[in-house]
Amino acid sequence: MIAFSPTMSLVSAEPSDSLTPSRPIQGIEPLSAPSTPDATPSPRVLSNGNASESSDASNSEWSASDNLQAPTKCEASIGHDAFDNDRSRALFDVVDQFQSCGAGRYIDIPQLVIVGDQSTGKSSLLRSLTDIPFPVADGCCTRFATRIVSRRTAPGTPNQVKITIVPPDFKIKHFDYPPDDHYRSCHEVRDSLTAEEFSRIIEKVTTEYMGINPGTGVNNKNFAVEVLKVEILGPQRPHFSILDIPGTVNNDFNLRPGEKLGISNMVAEYMKQPQNIVICVADAIADLARQFAFELAKIHVDETRLIGVFTKCDVLKRTGAEKIVQIVNGKEERVDKLSHHGWFVVRNRADDNDPDPDFDLQQAEANLFRQEPWTNVAESRRGSTRLKMYLSELLCDKIVTAFPRLVARLGELLRDAEVSMARLGEPRKTNEMKRAYLVSLAQKYEERAKDALERPWQLERPNTRVRRLVRESNDSFAEQMRTSGHVYTFEDYDTKEEDYIRRLGELMFPDAQEAQQNTTSALSAAPASEKERPIREGEELFAKIREEINNCGCTELPGQVHPDIIPRLYREQTLNWRAIAEDHLREVAAGVMRAAEEILESVCSRSGSAGILFEEWLFVLHQSYDDALERALREFQTYCDGDQMKLLQITDPAFAKKLRILKSLRMVSTIAQAVKLAAQAKKDMHFSLEEIELTMFDACHHSTAKNTANEVHDILKVYYEFSLQSFIRHITNTIVEDFVIDPTGPLKRLSATYIYSLPPGEVDRLGQESKDVVEERLLLDRRIKTLRDARNAARTVPVKTGSSV
Repeated sequence: MIAFSPTMSLVSAEPSDSLTPSRPIQGIEPLSAPSTPDATPSPRVLSNGNASESSDASNSEWSASDNLQAPTKCEASIGHDAFDNDRSRALFDVVDQFQSCGAGRYIDIPQLVIVGDQSTGKSSLLRSLTDIPFPVADGCCTRFATRIVSRRTAPGTPNQVKITIVPPDFKIKHFDYPPDDHYRSCHEVRDSLTAEEFSRIIEKVTTEYMGINPGTGVNNKNFAVEVLKVEILGPQRPHFSILDIPGTVNNDFNLRPGEKLGISNMVAEYMKQPQNIVICVADAIADLARQFAFELAKIHVDETRLIGVFTKCDVLKRTGAEKIVQIVNGKEERVDKLSHHGWFVVRNRADDNDPDPDFDLQQAEANLFRQEPWTNVAESRRGSTRLKMYLSELLCDKIVTAFPRLVARLGELLRDAEVSMARLGEPRKTNEMKRAYLVSLAQKYEERAKDALERPWQLERPNTRVRRLVRESNDSFAEQMRTSGHVYTFEDYDTKEEDYIRRLGELMFPDAQEAQQNTTSALSAAPASEKERPIREGEELFAKIREEINNCGCTELPGQVHPDIIPRLYREQTLNWRAIAEDHLREVAAGVMRAAEEILESVCSRSGSAGILFEEWLFVLHQSYDDALERALREFQTYCDGDQMKLLQITDPAFAKKLRILKSLRMVSTIAQAVKLAAQAKKDMHFSLEEIELTMFDACHHSTAKNTANEVHDILKVYYEFSLQSFIRHITNTIVEDFVIDPTGPLKRLSATYIYSLPPGEVDRLGQESKDVVEERLLLDRRIKTLRDARNAARTVPVKTGSSV
């Protein structure tokens, strides 16, 4: 497949003859097209389509410095150039500049694309259109794309031939070759190049740089996706670009799996481009219906962009020629028709294996197509000269139509590139610039961390709202401490003053008629410990209390409480506190660290150009987290140890009041029990007064074992409630909060102050731009320059033509 840039005038001023293999492609002296009186006359196709004779002789050399001022055989025979007016020539010059400055990488510039199956004569047609000697020998297979670029340089500059290998214009699917950048080392510059040298270079590129090793094995490689680029530069060179692509294949014989599909994908990608005019080359000898390139064209190309060309017409017999004529004239029903642009017929050049330096293609085509049945084909459709003329006009129309869209697209791409460049910021070349960059990021982090603590609603990410997270975690911790902090369950006496007054009133002021009912109500309102149930609430605690009374009271008189009993019970009752509080501290710390990481990512993305800086700062935050958590845990352990070992003390006057309420409730309960017994004795005459007296004494006297246990329980319960509240407050308000607002902790570690404290070497290391940013900046800089050059060139069109496009 061959792609023509619009920078190539298809009615080019270059000689149209083949290259003599032994003579160099060089540009030392400009060549004209001399007249040779005894040369075989060539046909001249006028703009009205009539033929006349021309006496221009063939020129056997292709040179990088052909004289563009002298009329060549091609120009003389065509007599017409679609770009030969001020407006079109201005457009053509601008598109030349688009291509020359590289804008074709960013916008779809109209071009001609030649496709066809292998061995259909694409390379021969390429030589006819450009006079460049591509290999066309029998069995020769194009195994990689080759771009030939001709570019006019400033007057007086030397001629050069540059040979490099570049990546493809787009990703080509289905090839599974391992990555290899060795091709990038291919770079040769010469001032002349012979056909033999060109052939040797092709061989070297094939084996050494492209790594092609034909075969079907796993280590074989039949094609390459990279592009061989041959640039021919000189002050007399026209602008054009030709891309020769491997032809489509009908079977995968001698190919590795995927290679046939890869070639098809490559051809299809060029067909899909909406600005490309696709020229399908068909072998006139072969059955058209079996040529795969046309099958691809049906899928990917609409008819307004499709042209057909039959090659090898010179080797057809009469019957075969008549069939081709039928197809070209649209009278063959068995094949698809090209109704929009139709078909052209051309002949091959001289024997490609033994080229004749004196071969005149135009004369040969004129001689062939003057014969029957070719005369039945319209003259405008016969020969490569007419094909050049048609393509030139078609390409000119395409450029004129597409030009406004190209200019608009240029503006869009330029704005996008400038925005991307602005997003990267100024390049950081000095230590001061690097420090300023780090400070700006640290200040953003500092501001968002402050919002996380003081104005969490300002932040979009829920995980960064630290104050809300800490509040919810503290509330959950407090609830867990109240419900699960104790080892033993206390007896359920409500110490609220209003409940105590209600219960006391029910017993002290009953109506005479309702005494029994009030007594029953008082009993039903009595503490749960007095109700009948299988296991009394707090029974385990009372068992523990009795055990401690027996252990420590053996040295005391009956009814006395040893001073060690309550501290020992308190320490055992609070054994769960440390584990619950430590889990809470670690949970809050982990939440703060997650918030810090998300805040950091919001100012320094881990996946963008600052990815390395993100990882460096994340490491700093983790270090700060570890250090701050270690300090918090030390403080926590010290506090818990002190709480367990300290002397039990309290100064809150509410302690005595709550304790008095508990004791009063027990007294009320005892009175209620005595009233119940008295009522039962009066009714049944079962209890004596002595029994009632003993019952009251056992219930009220402090010296009994039961009352001693109740006394210890009530003191322990009230003190536990006060101490629990103090513990929760200290953990949440001091231990946890100190970690959250630690000035060297993860939330506050990154700050402008921290950045200013860094030594210059660390600033240089952290503030340097990543390799990706440097490469992106260079790429954007080249893109912006290219697009600006193309835009400036486009602005010259109204000036040159006197009207806007």
